Amino acid sequence: MASSQVVIIGAGPAGIAAATRLLTRGVNNIVLLEAENRIGGRIHTVPFGDGVVDLGAQFCHGEKGNVVFDMAHPLNLLESSMTLYTNMRFVESNGREVDKDIGAWLLGMCLDITDEAGKELKNYAHSLGDFVVSEFQKRVKKETAPARLTETLQTGFLDWFHRFENSIDGSDSWFQTSGSGHTQYIECDGDPVLVWKTGGYRRVLDLMMRKFPNESLALPLESKIQFGKVVSKIIWDQNKEESGVLVQCQDGSVYHTDRAIVTVSLGVLKDQAQNLFTPSLPQQKLNAIMGLSIGAVNKIFIKFSRNWWSDDTHGFSFIWNKDDAKKFQDKCKGNEKKLWLLEVFGFYKDLGQPGVLCGWIVGPGARSMETASDQEVIEGCQELLNLFLGQTYNIPKIKSVARSKWFSNPNFRGSYSFRSMETEQMNVKARDLAEPLQNSKQKKVVHFAGEATHEYFFSTVHGAIETGWREADRILEDLR
Repeated sequence: MASSQVVIIGAGPAGIAAATRLLTRGVNNIVLLEAENRIGGRIHTVPFGDGVVDLGAQFCHGEKGNVVFDMAHPLNLLESSMTLYTNMRFVESNGREVDKDIGAWLLGMCLDITDEAGKELKNYAHSLGDFVVSEFQKRVKKETAPARLTETLQTGFLDWFHRFENSIDGSDSWFQTSGSGHTQYIECDGDPVLVWKTGGYRRVLDLMMRKFPNESLALPLESKIQFGKVVSKIIWDQNKEESGVLVQCQDGSVYHTDRAIVTVSLGVLKDQAQNLFTPSLPQQKLNAIMGLSIGAVNKIFIKFSRNWWSDDTHGFSFIWNKDDAKKFQDKCKGNEKKLWLLEVFGFYKDLGQPGVLCGWIVGPGARSMETASDQEVIEGCQELLNLFLGQTYNIPKIKSVARSKWFSNPNFRGSYSFRSMETEQMNVKARDLAEPLQNSKQKKVVHFAGEATHEYFFSTVHGAIETGWREADRILEDLR
């Protein structure tokens, strides 16, 4: 049985942040137990095409007060991807491109609704979806809409924006997202969609470990990480003689530690909390795990031999009309697995390399896509592109695919957390999840970190990093 001063469960951004903070403050007897065969957690940069793509975290959201920006900006590692959203084209399922003025008017109106929602939603008792749909209908009637804006397009666009908003929030439906809970998230001022010029989001791990720009300055963290360590039991309150924590792994290894920092995702806690902890967790902690929510947002990267779209096109957003969606559903009878294609709301080019598009998919469709084979995903994406764009473009064959599977992976069980109507009904807060466990000797022995434990930067990497530092600082304070 190995013995350590601190055991950190999970080597994602929160775990790496906690570990590096402890190391720089002189706490060296630490170990990180990582279930995967890599570090990063929901930061997952992989080789693809002629470069790399990010299957997980992709954007540095904002500048002011963002610790990721603070680390990356002095080294000029970030650039804006805003053009992906200002220069995207809206295309209907009949193959017609939406007039640019109409598309810009609709998108601008919807973004105004969500941007201005803060004051209105603060004490709102209903879902985000209830608010947005109501406001959309009011504004369409009240404001001067562009000519040729049909009811069919209005309905289809709102359906597209619903999926787009779900990809931001992480929910299956905006009727699931709490209106007032939505306002708990705080945006950092500045560009909200900064991306890494080279190397992908994994660069932030190098920055925390001090490997960039000079490898010789790196913290000795690799030797502290053990891979393939799936934790099966955390015994956090033993007999009176033993005051530490026992961490048991599926491979039979056991670690004794003074403190443990649990950084696994909210999805894993939902899946395993009832059996993972001995004794059972306090009811307030279980309520927080049950009440806070996490959804499935996935990305599908597809590679072509060349750019077949024009230089001024940065992406295609797909708007289904009801008749076409019904025809597609009828066509899929007997092969319902393909219905996930209805949930792909668009493909957008990768700024890092030519010939690559990234498709976004949310909710039940995202979970269904994970069960398809790579070949089925390639064939499905090809069919979808031909349906929407085949009348305008000569689309070549997709050469390769890379995609995320955040829900089906038992080490994640979801993409990122959000505040749902259930969160409101159960009256739980992130601080309830973040509160350390105290044993019968009133000693803090188990700490919780990760994006879901952040009160206002949940769902972000900068939030996850802050929580890792927060729990390391709690331990350091007690060690003084």
